[in-house]
Amino acid sequence: MSPKLRAQILKHVVNGDTVTDDDCWQWLGALSHGTPSMRYEGVVGAVRRHILRDAGKPLGRSVATVWCVTPNCVSPACVTRASASAVNHRTARERGHQSSPTTRRKLALAARARWKKFTPELVQRIRSDGRPGSIWAKELGVSEAAISAVRTRRTWKDYSNPFAGLGAL
Repeated sequence: MSPKLRAQILKHVVNGDTVTDDDCWQWLGALSHGTPSMRYEGVVGAVRRHILRDAGKPLGRSVATVWCVTPNCVSPACVTRASASAVNHRTARERGHQSSPTTRRKLALAARARWKKFTPELVQRIRSDGRPGSIWAKELGVSEAAISAVRTRRTWKDYSNPFAGLGAL
């Protein structure tokens, strides 16, 4: 970490430039949506992102987080990259908000109902019939989005037609 960034971060850490016993630096400065935030080199952003960027570690689609459990920790030793889903799973586990087996079952059933298997003949009837998608959805027991996906060819594409891949249909 550059001395400039280190000095700017330490201005907002517990007891000035004192580091706690477990090498965690608890942020006492500004928060943006619960995340330590500050201006560095003209850019206002998350402190952890500034630390990773300064260390030459691009985030890409990852998020800047910490592996420790200290609230608002900004120690370079604790800051790391992780996928958003990994952070969400860890947060749910730590807060006791894991979904129940009943909830997971209901979500799976809803997903299966939405993309219920269609036959090629049924797909042709849906595409050629002028009835609204809501009527088809009620009749077949699927969502309107599933009918719309069939009609707009997001699902059930006709790969036997040479013009299908061009979006001409």
